[in-house]
Amino acid sequence: MAVARVPNFLPSTRGLHFANAFPHQQTVRLQLAGLLEVNFGDAADGLCGGMAFTTGDLFEAGVEPPPERDVPVAGTPRFQYLVDRQIDSFDFGRVPLRFYDLMALRPPGPTWWSRLLGRRGHAGVMVRDEWPRIRADIDAGRLSMVGLVRITSRDPRRLGENHQVVCYGYAVDSGRLVLAIYDPNHPDDDTIEIRLTLDESATTAHVEYSSGEPLVCFFWAPYSPRDPVPWRQSLSP
Repeated sequence: MAVARVPNFLPSTRGLHFANAFPHQQTVRLQLAGLLEVNFGDAADGLCGGMAFTTGDLFEAGVEPPPERDVPVAGTPRFQYLVDRQIDSFDFGRVPLRFYDLMALRPPGPTWWSRLLGRRGHAGVMVRDEWPRIRADIDAGRLSMVGLVRITSRDPRRLGENHQVVCYGYAVDSGRLVLAIYDPNHPDDDTIEIRLTLDESATTAHVEYSSGEPLVCFFWAPYSPRDPVPWRQSLSP
């Protein structure tokens, strides 16, 4: 069995200590021609990507996460930082498109039409495309950002039901893979895992999430660190 962990990282010590549970609040405001203000996005829908990226930023910068267990208040620099990193996590729209591709346009395993079109099913995507990228990050001592596809649907309005997390370790044996996960929905929980088991033919896979929440497929997501300036100072009393 091969086992690797990012040194000195555990969700209970280096993850954000508050949960991904924000009150209703518009997250993006745009001024059109300096006259009309347009608001969109709702923090109550979750900022999992922003929290995952912020956790990565803090770890890369050697900054301890703040002890607060309440979410940052809207309008504060820390809240805005989470929103900005949420937008960054979309990778100019490529990550939502990847979510949609995997939730709407891929079968669980190979089919005649997927072979004809040269498109892997979920098992092939996870094992051949995404797992090697995640492993490369962990082997290099880097946290790896991971998208969790939780539904199968062609309705783009359901994209928000998917999720983003951070992988910080793995254990792999013949036919079985376990990924250690920091999940913004489960702060301080060092037991969250993705578990993947291949069948004997290695063409289909059973994937599950240790919390019991649904999981259809996972994929590696691009990440570049940023200086977490608002998180370097303690909050004013």
